[in-house]
Amino acid sequence: MFHDNSEVGLYSVAATIASGIALITGAFQMAWGPFAFSIYREKESAEVYSEVLSLYAVIGCFMGTIVSLFAPLVLRVLTTREYFQSASCIPFLVFSFIIIGSTYIVGIGSGIVKRSTPIAIGIFVGASINIILNFLLIPRFGKEGAAIATLLSYLCVFIYRYPVSQKDYQIPYRIWDIVICFGFSWVLILIDHLFIPSSSLTAFGVRAGMCLLFIPLSLWLGIIRPDHIKRLFNLFSGRMKSVMV
Repeated sequence: MFHDNSEVGLYSVAATIASGIALITGAFQMAWGPFAFSIYREKESAEVYSEVLSLYAVIGCFMGTIVSLFAPLVLRVLTTREYFQSASCIPFLVFSFIIIGSTYIVGIGSGIVKRSTPIAIGIFVGASINIILNFLLIPRFGKEGAAIATLLSYLCVFIYRYPVSQKDYQIPYRIWDIVICFGFSWVLILIDHLFIPSSSLTAFGVRAGMCLLFIPLSLWLGIIRPDHIKRLFNLFSGRMKSVMV
C-alpha cells in the first residue's frame, strides 16, 4: 500500500534471515514454560528465574549481534545483489525475536498465580502499537520502518509485562543485565555500520572480535559464573531424569 513489491520482497528476505534466531528463541519458549512451572515450588526457584534471564540476555544478544554483523555476508552468499539492501532490516527483526523471548521469562509470575489477563492485554498492546507504527513509519522509512515498528511493539509488550508480572509474583530479576546487553549489541551494530563497511577478510576478523567482547562483558556483569551454570545444569538434568523415569 505504501511501497512497491520490491520493498516487500527485500523485507521478506530480511525476515527469512532473522527467522534463524526465531527458531532458537521459539524452541526456548517451548522449553521454558514446563521447566519454570516444574520448579516454582522449590526454595531457589526465584533465583533460578533471575539467572535464566541474565543468561538469556547475554546469549541472545551475542547471537543477535553475530547475525546482525554478518548479515551482509550471508546475503552475499545466499542471494543476488538486488537483495543486499535487506541487511538494514535484519538487526531490528532479530532483536524483536530476542525481546519477545525475554518477555516469556519476565512474564512467568502471572502464569504462576494463574492470571492469563496480562497475556491477552500484552498481545493487544503489541498488535495495536505495531499497526499504529506501521502507518507512521512505513511511508517514510519503507522496509526499515516496518522492522522498527516490529521491534518497538515487542519492546512495549516487554515493558508492560514486566511490572505487571512482578506485581503478581515478585522475582529478583537483574533487569539491568538485559538492558546493558541489549545496549551493548546496538553499540557494536552502530560501530559496524559507521566504521566497518568493507567485506574484506580484515573486516570479517574485526566483526568476529567484536562479537567475542560478550565474553568479558558477561564476566564483568557476573552473568556467567561456574556456580550458576552448575546449578542450572543440575536442576535441568534432574528434571529430565524425572520425566524419562
